[in-house]
Amino acid sequence: NTLSILDVLRDTAVHYYQDVSEDILYLHAQAAVTLFDDLLNRVFEERLADCIPKRILPISTRPPKDLKVLIDSELSQVDELLHAGNRKGIQAAARLRPILALATATRYDAERVTESELRKAINRRRQGDNWSVILPEVAQLKLETQGDGSPIFLRIKKDADIAVSVAKNGEPVVGTVIKQEYDWFDKYNLSVSDLAEKVQLTVPKVRAYLFELNVWTNSEMYGEKRIKSQLYKRYTKKTLDALREVVNRISVEDIWQKHGLKVLGKQK
Repeated sequence: NTLSILDVLRDTAVHYYQDVSEDILYLHAQAAVTLFDDLLNRVFEERLADCIPKRILPISTRPPKDLKVLIDSELSQVDELLHAGNRKGIQAAARLRPILALATATRYDAERVTESELRKAINRRRQGDNWSVILPEVAQLKLETQGDGSPIFLRIKKDADIAVSVAKNGEPVVGTVIKQEYDWFDKYNLSVSDLAEKVQLTVPKVRAYLFELNVWTNSEMYGEKRIKSQLYKRYTKKTLDALREVVNRISVEDIWQKHGLKVLGKQK
């Protein structure tokens, strides 16, 4: 969860404007330090505390102990900005983005925060919907802390006690389940040209790697949607992650020798 949330926050910061409070900033900074310590211990059987000087300044004088209290406080400030009218709408959106990142990063497909979803959340709140219904994933999160005062270990975990659960796309709604609506273009948000740009390869070379991954049979990686006469062929973030991995593993020369004829339409 921590790595996915950081990835979404970074993506949002690059493409949009977001207002991250000191409390939220501390939450992610300390969780990232804990993640580094966990990985260091898992791979090298060492602890971070044994590798750095002991005279370290705390990064917060009021570390959060309860994630729900922190999120409620942040959303209350978003409400105040929304009640101030349209002139505060930009500030409200900027404040809501890091909270929305907590929700989207914990989803099965871990998509980035889109402007359409942000606008939809704001509109639903203005219409009177409860935040727990608008952002049900946030209710599933809790903090795991160890240590007194400033916690040494802080993890964002997805196992809080809640009265509802969130259904995945295509999953039937049974019992007290919130069905998460999504925009098709939010999930399938990458064209083959976008993929080529992100991995800095030509489109034909990327198609060769896609043949290796066989993404077209996986609905979590590839989708097609027809709107009138236009057929959209799009890919997901999961495809991009898999593409980056296979590019690092197999050279361009080897992949083209294996799948080049398929890309050129000379071999099935």
